[in-house]
Amino acid sequence: MPVIAMNQEMASLGKDVAEALASEFKVEVAKNEVVDHVAGHIPMPSSLVRRVIEGKAGLLTRMTTDGKGVSNYVSEAVFELATKGNVVIRGWGATYLLREIPHIPCIRVCAPMEQRIEWLKKRLNTDDADLCREELERSDAAHINNMQARFGVTWGDPMLYDMVLNTARLSVDACVGQVKALLAGGGIDTQPEPAGHAGYFLWGCVPEPYTLYRGIRPLPAGSWMIIRENGLETGKFWDWGKTLQGAVESGSRADLRT
Repeated sequence: MPVIAMNQEMASLGKDVAEALASEFKVEVAKNEVVDHVAGHIPMPSSLVRRVIEGKAGLLTRMTTDGKGVSNYVSEAVFELATKGNVVIRGWGATYLLREIPHIPCIRVCAPMEQRIEWLKKRLNTDDADLCREELERSDAAHINNMQARFGVTWGDPMLYDMVLNTARLSVDACVGQVKALLAGGGIDTQPEPAGHAGYFLWGCVPEPYTLYRGIRPLPAGSWMIIRENGLETGKFWDWGKTLQGAVESGSRADLRT
């Protein structure tokens, strides 16, 4: 049930990469599912819902729209798509929402501005480079503001992704090859633990004794582990039982609050 989350700058061949990934892994590219989900809960045309989600709506629409509600419905739709699996989710904040799920690679597709201008000129069949630059800068600003407003992060920060692909240096096929290597490299377990995923989607955390992997279990609460060349070193930095016992013996509630 492969799931790939990605985002891309406008005119960076992100759509081509998404479609090539879908073809390679025999999965679908999510298209209107997120917009349709939000439109089913908010009395607003789908075209306007899309502009709100993408941060491109006008001031009046933004002021009269429940932005938090829209964001929650978008998150719901992304999680539902990820739960069903077999999908490439392009945009919608998926790379941020799904970043803590290790078997889901979060990919960013980008390219230098000058290269994007050339690609957009071809797409629009125009020689007006200034017009293309303005459109790209407008799109980038909308994405930056949207991610900052929804998640408080910087759109494009490479630390938010497992892999950043520069399509000015890599062909679409090469990008697909890089993602295949990431999935096959052993660093990402593609066998999910159903109980761990259910807990994450329901409560926002993975319940003990599960993780998101079938074959991996967490350290006990309050524990640490250091992997050294000559073996493992473990210990505890906090003990709930001792904290509770100490609070009961002292009659203090302060220890429990901390």
